[in-house]
Amino acid sequence: MKIEILTTEHLATFKEDLLKDLAKLLASERKEPRKFLRSKQVTELLNISSGTLVNYRVRRLLNPTKVAGVYYYSEDEIKALLNGNNR
Repeated sequence: MKIEILTTEHLATFKEDLLKDLAKLLASERKEPRKFLRSKQVTELLNISSGTLVNYRVRRLLNPTKVAGVYYYSEDEIKALLNGNNR
């Protein structure tokens, strides 16, 4: 059985390599930023009234984010609704 001695230099090199590999992995997994639409854009896209959009929100078919009194809808959720993949 061969015994190898691990030095602090070996550990420092390992640390650097590990951090570089993690950075590459994280960079490769980044997706493009999520896109959000305002209520008017959603009603035009889905060809529905604002009342229907409120109904979708109440029934939790769409779950918008409200910022400063304005609802923002995830483009991904809208696509899922169009594809019939809603809950």
